[in-house]
Amino acid sequence: MARVGGDEFVLLLRAMTDPAGIEALGRRIISRLEAPVPVGSGAATISGSLGVVLSVDYPEPAPDRMLADADRALYASKHGGRAAVTILRAGWKG
Repeated sequence: MARVGGDEFVLLLRAMTDPAGIEALGRRIISRLEAPVPVGSGAATISGSLGVVLSVDYPEPAPDRMLADADRALYASKHGGRAAVTILRAGWKG
């Protein structure tokens, strides 16, 4: 995992190509992010959205292109109501 922006992070996973498995993992990540964190006498909560790309969808994976595409998927998640996982697949025009 690496931070690439103010509130943006990149997570690289090996051998994950099944969209259903990726979405399930993404939902677990979001669930953990949304868990209340004790702060003083109260609790703080945050939300998260995920944009996902798969390197197998690129003839030659190019980090800059993949990050730009993941960003497009992320904004689609945010536009769709947040706390969402959007997987950008080859040919997606979203």
